[in-house]
Amino acid sequence: MYKSIYTIEKGKVKEVLIQSSDKIACGVETFFFPVNSRRGLKVFADKRNARNSFRRQKKAAKHGLAPKVLSDGIFEVMLPMGFDSLLKGARDKHEDLMDMLEGERLYGYYTQIIKMVKDQYDYTEKEEKDLIKALYKLFPDVSLDDVHEENVGRINGKLVMVDFGDESAS
Repeated sequence: MYKSIYTIEKGKVKEVLIQSSDKIACGVETFFFPVNSRRGLKVFADKRNARNSFRRQKKAAKHGLAPKVLSDGIFEVMLPMGFDSLLKGARDKHEDLMDMLEGERLYGYYTQIIKMVKDQYDYTEKEEKDLIKALYKLFPDVSLDDVHEENVGRINGKLVMVDFGDESAS
């Protein structure tokens, strides 16, 4: 079942079809909507957080530490009426985030879809430490050490971070 959301990119409204509600992911401050097998849309309730996440992820991706950013910048996102019915499982998980999304201006950007790890046993302690060390080196003023199974995946076998929001960058 496809469901539409809308973006305003470079002054133009675009319809984006979301492929499958069971592949929608959410964290403390963002939703991730798969658009196709290669690209997804990260959506934030806060413009500054969206911009910060975009910049951090783009920089980390250049160093092989994150999925590629597939947008030139952030843009406005609109969820149509009734869209929250598609997010029922997410509502149970993150009630506060759902409340932020209802009736608010939202912001997002496109990113590469990668294979997420299944659990903490899908990567070694050494891989985790190496990733944290590389992120500290790249972002010395930010603590990007929120490495756990919901925030990491693999690109060509290498462990990478997917969460660059302000909550994870304390």
